Amino acid sequence: MSAALRRPTESGQLLRQVLFFIPTPLPVLGIVAVAVGGRLSSPGWTILLAGSVAVASLLLALMVQPTPLPEGLSAEASVRRSLHRFQQITILRIALALTPVAVGAGASLAGGGLFPLLVALALAWPQLVLAAPTFFTITRARRAMEA
Repeated sequence: MSAALRRPTESGQLLRQVLFFIPTPLPVLGIVAVAVGGRLSSPGWTILLAGSVAVASLLLALMVQPTPLPEGLSAEASVRRSLHRFQQITILRIALALTPVAVGAGASLAGGGLFPLLVALALAWPQLVLAAPTFFTITRARRAMEA
């Protein structure tokens, strides 16, 4: 893993970017915990709001794939476009993972308890891990672009 992070490749850069955002929800959790006084309980509608946004975001991140490349491109243009599209997909997956955190923080502040944010975090962190450019995600994206 450390060798993959140190490599000056596109995959290494995207992996560093994903790993940068994995601890991002922790300061949000700390700030919201102080703001609500550490209480966990919250009204049901706030929990439902945070949970539904997190589930929708998770499903959307699993479904999003790059579009196929047009035929007749040179090898260099094909490589540039596929790298650019994979970067876009990775950034979109990171943004989709951080959206429930923001909605959960707002719902927690509105409801006066931490439970909506905890529900959002429980679904956002696996989504951030899924955004990492692993062999499986790169292969899926490559197959989608070659289709």
